[in-house]
This record gives sequence, C-alpha cells and structure tokens, in this order.
Amino acid sequence: MQPSLRTRLLASLFLAATLLVSSCATLSPGLGVAKTESAALASPETTTLGKRFAARAKEHPGMSGFRLLVDGADSFALRLQITEKAEKTLDVQYFVLQQDDTGQLLLGALLDAADRGIRVRILLDDALGIDGGATLRPLAAHPNIEIRIFNPFLARHEFAFLRGLEYLLQVGKLDYRMHNKLFVGDNAIAVTGGRSIGDEYFQASGEREFGDFDLAVAGPMVKNLSRTFDLFWNDRLAIPVETQPFGERSTGDLAKARAALAEHRQKMVATSVYYSEISRRDQLADILSGKRPLVWAKAILAYDSPDKASVESPARSRRASTPSRTRQTATRSSWPREARRTLPWSNGAVWRTAAW
Repeated sequence: MQPSLRTRLLASLFLAATLLVSSCATLSPGLGVAKTESAALASPETTTLGKRFAARAKEHPGMSGFRLLVDGADSFALRLQITEKAEKTLDVQYFVLQQDDTGQLLLGALLDAADRGIRVRILLDDALGIDGGATLRPLAAHPNIEIRIFNPFLARHEFAFLRGLEYLLQVGKLDYRMHNKLFVGDNAIAVTGGRSIGDEYFQASGEREFGDFDLAVAGPMVKNLSRTFDLFWNDRLAIPVETQPFGERSTGDLAKARAALAEHRQKMVATSVYYSEISRRDQLADILSGKRPLVWAKAILAYDSPDKASVESPARSRRASTPSRTRQTATRSSWPREARRTLPWSNGAVWRTAAW
C-alpha cells in the first residue's frame, strides 16, 4: 500500500534531517550488524565441474582458459547452465539485477539450486535499488541463500526518491559503489565482463540492447576471481539484506516468490521464442567438449577494492581505485578485432589483450 502524502512528507523531513546530521559519515543501515564471514569453495576438484576443468588446466600448466562471449543470449544461457550443473556453490555479484524476464529466470534457477542444497551467495550494489520487484529479497528466507547489499541506502521502497539527498550529502554513497559483475559455479568456472543481469544485456529486450561482452573463465584465474568476491562479500559495507528497512522476509514471502517465479518460467516455456532459443544453446557442454574451445593464456588479475580510501599505489598493489586492467598473452588472432577495441570497461576486473 502506498504511504499517504503526509507520511511521505514526514519521512522526507526525517530522512533529510538524519542525512544532514550524518553528512560527514557513511551512513549505511545495518553497518554494525554481526555477520558471518565465508569463503569460496576451497576444493572445487570435489565437484564434477571442478574435475572436468582441472583436467583441462593440467594440459596448460600455469595458464587459464578464456572464451569471449559476444552473443548476449549465449552468455545468459551459460549462466543458466552453470546454475543447473553446480553441485556445491554459486557466487553471484552484480551492479544491477533486474527482475525482468531474464532476471526472474536466473532467480528461479538459483532458487532451484538452493533447493538442491547448493550454497548461493548473492551480492548486489544498491545504486539503482533492489526493491523494484517481489521475487528477489524474499529468497533470503531460504536457508541456502544469503543476500548482501553493498553500501545500501537508507531510503527504500516508496521513499527511494529521497536517494538524491543521500548522494548529495554523503560522498561515500557515490564513491563507494560496487560495479563488479561476476558469476562463479563451484569455484571452477566463472563468467565476468560488462553484463549486469537484465533483458537488454542478453538480447531479450524488444526495446534496446547493450553491446557488452563477457568472458568465460576456467583454470587458476577462477580462484583469483573468487577471492575478489570474498573481499567484497566480507567487507563492512556488504550488509545482509534482512537488516535493511522492509528487509526481513518470512517463509510465507518466500513461498509467494517461489510461486511467482514458477509461474513466470511456465509462461516463458509456453510462449517465449527467446526461452526456446536459449534452451537449445548448451554453451557449457560445448566448452567442456571443446566444440567451443577456450583460449589458454597466462594472465594477471587487477581488481577494484571495496575500500577505495585505503588503496595502495598501483605500483605496489594489484588493487586499484582507477579502472583496473588485466594483461594476458593471447595471440592477436585469438580475439575478434572489435573485441580487442571494446572489451568491457564497466567491470571491476577488466581484460585487455597484450596486442591491444
């Protein structure tokens, strides 16, 4: 139910006063709450995906495997297939996770994985809000799903229009954002790059399409990427969603979200040409079989830090507060020319070829 005009006005005045008092500090609701630290799967080789990719990595000592994902539908299909094949863990980190067709399909797949006993960690930035739908926050009521919000806003739901005040009075709300995009299954295969989660990233929107790219990553680099996830996940600004205003959800809310996601999927199965198309694209099987080969190369990962103020000089640290870069020694012919010019700049870990 929408709050009355009087309620909205009083809330606006209260929030404005709160922000004025705290304008010199970073105010994130739930900042001091106790939370449990956790880490990526330590032994991925105990899973099927881990064994398969470890065997491939042994053929290329000291190297990691990469495959450029130019096609958005392929990239989304790969995420779904990783979710379906994971046996122990799924780590999901995004700047934006929209609750549109692709967002709901992914959330439904993550819920199915949690039902199978998979540990699911979802870490989202709050710059564009996570309250624009009823199927995300309730998933935190599942015992195998944990959701954390990076640097959350005080203003939520119907009062999100007040976020401009938070941006204006708290510089940390603008500077301390998490623009990373990472999807990791069993700490054995990762997808990272320029795509957040939403129809326009995956060729599923009838209105617009973003020209981003992703990389499928296997081999030692996956563990490095997972360490960056853990760094953000365990940071003080990564706040459990249930501590946020309107954040706590019950098993009843979870049941409603489950029903909504199941109904959405059934509708997509019955009517969506897009769903029919991505269902035929078994990207993961093609990568494992070599039909879609990985490019094996040595690589160095440079990544953003959640604590921007404490970053060392780039000469002394691989953490960066400026756009971070990774160099890899792939041959010039390994990548399409357009990709060599336009590999994603919007991710916390950005990739360039040595021949750029």
